[in-house]
Amino acid sequence: MIFGLYAQDSGKVSKRLAVNLGVRWDPFFGHTDPYGHTSRFSQAAFDAGVRSSIYKNAPVGLLFPGDPGGPEGSSSGAKFTNNRMAQFSPRIGIAWDPWGDGKTSIRAGYGLFYNFPSMSFDQFGFTTPFGGTVTVNNPASAINPWASLPGGVSPFPGLFGTTASLFPTNGNVQSYPTDTKPPTVQQFNFSLQRQFGMNWLVSASYLGNTSTHLWLDHQLNPAQYIPGSTATGNCSVGQYGLTTPGPCSTPGNTLFRRRLSLLNPTPTPASNFPFNAAPYYQSISFVDPSGTGSYNGLVLTLTHRFARNFSSTTNYTWSHCFRIYTRQQLVSARSPAPILITCEPIAETATSRTRAMHSTSRWW
Repeated sequence: MIFGLYAQDSGKVSKRLAVNLGVRWDPFFGHTDPYGHTSRFSQAAFDAGVRSSIYKNAPVGLLFPGDPGGPEGSSSGAKFTNNRMAQFSPRIGIAWDPWGDGKTSIRAGYGLFYNFPSMSFDQFGFTTPFGGTVTVNNPASAINPWASLPGGVSPFPGLFGTTASLFPTNGNVQSYPTDTKPPTVQQFNFSLQRQFGMNWLVSASYLGNTSTHLWLDHQLNPAQYIPGSTATGNCSVGQYGLTTPGPCSTPGNTLFRRRLSLLNPTPTPASNFPFNAAPYYQSISFVDPSGTGSYNGLVLTLTHRFARNFSSTTNYTWSHCFRIYTRQQLVSARSPAPILITCEPIAETATSRTRAMHSTSRWW
């Protein structure tokens, strides 16, 4: 739900100074699912070996509506993250005629804005036990592709629908923090305008904004590169899921090298048979509101008014846009199949490739 209230007032402090004031109330209502299809991964619950009391076959650390520490709500409706009601956005603008001749103006403005996050982060319909996919890499047989899975049986139809649903290997998880801040933008500007003669107007304007709490997709369960435990750099049978001696880190044993697999290789209970003998967690996409960005621009404008309501305007713009990337995003972008992925929330600053540094325009 989106709801807001706005109050504004304008007035003249003097003959040469006008002020515009405003404030907006923008409460943030956390995204919800009317059927309670949501879950939350808790590192503290994982470390303590806590399982869901709602879904008996769930792995340790994965909590659901109704579980202590899980998302707020129940099977009849649950929130992905908490509401944030105390969100007020001030606005101010001034216009000043410094000499009182009507030919020069100085203007400035500031505003705070809250953004409604993208619904693309709400991917719980693709996660067990509400939905999901099962990927079989290099199946041994087209007739029985499930032979390559633990137990050699199909995970369907026991995969979805009830609190007794199975949680197959290679499970993907989507998770929100308990208290997720919505994206925030602060916009500010300053401009100087001057009329020359009867038909010329020149102006210089600074435009800027800063963005905070941008939502990023942070990976909580990256695969770790393991260099080897012997002089040759190889591992023996049974180490990190290897069935034959060889390199410790290969695409085939990625699941066994993930961070949570190294901490607890069998996180699901015996009732999750036949999927209880291998690590469960694959990707854990965690909404991380730590992204930031900024924009700074200088706009120079020259306007000439001709006779009979005909005018010409020329603009020049210099601008620069920055965005903070996670190291995970940078590694993924630079390598098509990286083995080592680290996930430091704020790692590097990069210039946005979608913003031109210099631009000119002219119209009549």
